Amino acid sequence: MTAPLAATDEVRSKSFVPPAFFPKQLKLDQRRVAVLPLQNISPDTNDEYLADGLTEELISTISRVRELSVISSTSAMQYKTRSKPVVEIGRELNAGTILEGSVRKAASKIRITIQMIDAMHDKHLWAESYDRELQDIFAIQSDIAERVAEALRIQLLSTEKKDIERKAPGNAEAYPLYLKGRYFWNQRELDGFKKALELFQQAIEKDPAFAPAYAGLADTHLLLGRNGHVSPKFAYPRAIEYAEKALSLDGSLPEPHVALAAIRQEYEWKWEEAENEFKRAIESNPSYAIAHIWYSLYLGHVGRLHENIEQAERAQELDPLSPRIHCGASEAYLFARLYDRAIDAAETALEINREFGGAYGYRAYAYVEKAMYDKAISDFQQAGRMQGARAWMGRLGHAYAASGKFAEAKKILDELASESDQSPPRSPFIPPPPTTAFDTALVYLGLGEKEKAVDWLEKAADERTAEIIHIKCEPIYDSVRENPRFIALMKRIGLDR
Repeated sequence: MTAPLAATDEVRSKSFVPPAFFPKQLKLDQRRVAVLPLQNISPDTNDEYLADGLTEELISTISRVRELSVISSTSAMQYKTRSKPVVEIGRELNAGTILEGSVRKAASKIRITIQMIDAMHDKHLWAESYDRELQDIFAIQSDIAERVAEALRIQLLSTEKKDIERKAPGNAEAYPLYLKGRYFWNQRELDGFKKALELFQQAIEKDPAFAPAYAGLADTHLLLGRNGHVSPKFAYPRAIEYAEKALSLDGSLPEPHVALAAIRQEYEWKWEEAENEFKRAIESNPSYAIAHIWYSLYLGHVGRLHENIEQAERAQELDPLSPRIHCGASEAYLFARLYDRAIDAAETALEINREFGGAYGYRAYAYVEKAMYDKAISDFQQAGRMQGARAWMGRLGHAYAASGKFAEAKKILDELASESDQSPPRSPFIPPPPTTAFDTALVYLGLGEKEKAVDWLEKAADERTAEIIHIKCEPIYDSVRENPRFIALMKRIGLDR
């Protein structure tokens, strides 16, 4: 039997300080690097995806230098349309070194200009222009990373040089298709995922040995399954297949390691293998914020709360302007029963983007545990208006029930039952969504009907609903921890240790 987790003074590590509040006199670390979005100056405005994609790729390449701490692309992209002095940007990101530049594409030719700036003293360190064929783009990225290391007096290890010198695709047309796929994938919406799948597949048709395109397919299927767009039993096996293919072609890519780590825990419940994959991803790219925040949540799932918070705060440092990262940190604090900090992290996400609907939902998680039900209900409703009511229906129903609004909770149960009885039309592209077992279980938890709640949790486990792996760490399950069937479910999932 696993006792409920509780916060201790040891868990109360230092909270992350939002970048806007860094002291003005703070000395900036030159080895903390921000790559600002490359400006698209191509004749064709449709080449915007190329500038965004190359920015992300350059960040990824420089991140392979282990002595550097590189700001993630989500935070860097916040400055795409903002005209701020480099010194001010450096202060906001606590980054002592800034890279900025532009990209121009014409037919198969590409020109990249780049300059490196000491943000502390507003001093140019070097500048370079590259006029090459598009197929030479990997060599350009490698050269820039080596120039950055040289300017900061970093001696590259042989393994780092090998990682930086990435292999170009065999077909020059594959790379732009991949970058365009990532552009749509980053929209994190169903239509974007559909376009991303098509583009990644086209890239593979151009070059069947191009590992990043397989990694893109793995990431897309993972999020289709996790976000409820498709059945996990459809999405996750395909994500595994593509991630393993990517790693067979290039074992140094961090993205497929993270995808595999997520699947090992969410779908296969192979906890040791999941941790190994997270560690490989972070070893490959220590500045990969997504790897840190997902590893943080993994550590929470298995009950290692001190490490959980350390990894979450590391992710916040690497990607300080990402609402998703702060929401992940909010969830990490929730697991540790640090509800005020969970609220603070969600509110940091909202300070960055008031339209980021998920932040309202994560703040509501903590409000429920603090018995602030009216605020929780309001937040869940707001999250539903922004992201679709279905995404938060179970949580809203639980909050209604916990607050004593039983009629509203039972109405949601009726809606869930009605939805699960319907058979949505099949699409040749996307199969039907998963059923509503997990959300139904949450509502029954709120109503105090423990046996029914466990019934539906068992069904959610049968369906491999991703959130079922929260049962050890999330406080919403504390009321059923003594239930023998719940204990058996913990053992089945591998979380009884």
